[in-house]
Amino acid sequence: MFRTKIVVTVGPACESPVMIRRFLRSGVSVFRFNMKHNTQTWHSRVMGIVRQEAKELGVPVAILMDLQGPEIRIGQLEEKIRLTKGEEVFFGKKAQKDKKTVTVDNLKLLSSLPVGEKVFIDDGRLEMRVLENKNGWIRVKVLKGGILSSRKGINFSSIQVAIPTLFAKDFENISMAAKEDVDFIALSFVRDRKDIQRLKKEMASKNLEAQIIAKIETEKSLLHFEEILEATDGVMVARGDLGVELPLEQVPFWQKKIIRLCREAGKPVITATEMLQSMVESSRPTRAEVSDVANAIYDGTDALMLSAETATGEFPHEAVEMMAKTARFLEDKVDFTKRNNFRLRSQSEVVVKGAYDFIHGEFRMREPIKGFVILTESGRTARLLARMRPNLPVFALTRSRKTRDQLALSWGVVPFYYPFKKKSEESIQAILQFLKDEKMVKKDDLVVMVYGQVWGEPGLISTARLQPVP
Repeated sequence: MFRTKIVVTVGPACESPVMIRRFLRSGVSVFRFNMKHNTQTWHSRVMGIVRQEAKELGVPVAILMDLQGPEIRIGQLEEKIRLTKGEEVFFGKKAQKDKKTVTVDNLKLLSSLPVGEKVFIDDGRLEMRVLENKNGWIRVKVLKGGILSSRKGINFSSIQVAIPTLFAKDFENISMAAKEDVDFIALSFVRDRKDIQRLKKEMASKNLEAQIIAKIETEKSLLHFEEILEATDGVMVARGDLGVELPLEQVPFWQKKIIRLCREAGKPVITATEMLQSMVESSRPTRAEVSDVANAIYDGTDALMLSAETATGEFPHEAVEMMAKTARFLEDKVDFTKRNNFRLRSQSEVVVKGAYDFIHGEFRMREPIKGFVILTESGRTARLLARMRPNLPVFALTRSRKTRDQLALSWGVVPFYYPFKKKSEESIQAILQFLKDEKMVKKDDLVVMVYGQVWGEPGLISTARLQPVP
């Protein structure tokens, strides 16, 4: 087991049951479905495959649906277009005679673009400047050329385009998410707390109990990050668009700050975009890419995400294996104990800190402890312990299959579905026997158990207890 979780994006390169099973065996715990691509039928079918393979292997798995959100994208092109520096191109709804035209999915939303505004496409790989914007056509000059293909995202240098949080397609996908009972919903281009609240309201109307992952990829989201973090269940550092909105040299600073603040809040954070980008076409990553993965692990990220590497790349499994090997090598070499000066704001946090101190505190036990055993209803207690990044596994037992699968995103947590009943010594012995049967512990091991006075009621953690395994 390694503690940093791996998120893979599902696409044509890895949709088969064989590849999904290989991912699960390699340690993947979260599968991301990017709703910008493919049909609902396709996504539903592959979600079913993921859950079936996980069930057969007996491992927890989380499904993350990534909504398109307030994005503007290039339309469906008949073929790729080569754009050359200095040439002029038109954005429009349809092709014009004798003019190079690029279709856009929401041209109306670009009506406020002023002359002189810079336009970035495909995470800044192509750059243009607006020369004219009138009568439903936008004329631009190419500043940085390249190959343009369908469905690439469009960003702007400074303007705040007035666009809604959710599009019609997003409402359709939220309905599908409720039907599929997904574990996480990721919202693109979050700007403030209100965007999260709008999504929550829509999810509630569909009885969808997924947790929300706020994608931080705009300058405005950084200005409002604290209120976003308070409102959301988790965060994704979406470095692609963030690197277009900000000067590139600022992105590592914000990555580290966001990860630190998420850890303090006890909310999972995913580091994403171009982590092993060269493995889309190469079986071996660059040294800089491996260092990038390692840097995120040193930062203490809960999870690392692969995008095109697994969705459309030529070496999807090799990319997963490289990420897993990097995590496996580094995790025991990173000392997080000096980065745990978190404020204790509740009884639960005090008790969890006491449990952690059995192993890492000033008066820690001399006798070796094998792990933590957390009884949790919502998963909150397990996340509070995971935020301290202990060097032992956190076995989280919950009566909710939904909570079990959502904990698959949290650092160091090994979640189990276990329908525990009322607190008693017999129940504690049965739980330890269950972990023995699962080969997580063995007889005479010493564990730290954390639970509440009333089992099954969230928010009432009261006990941290040293317990030998019978």
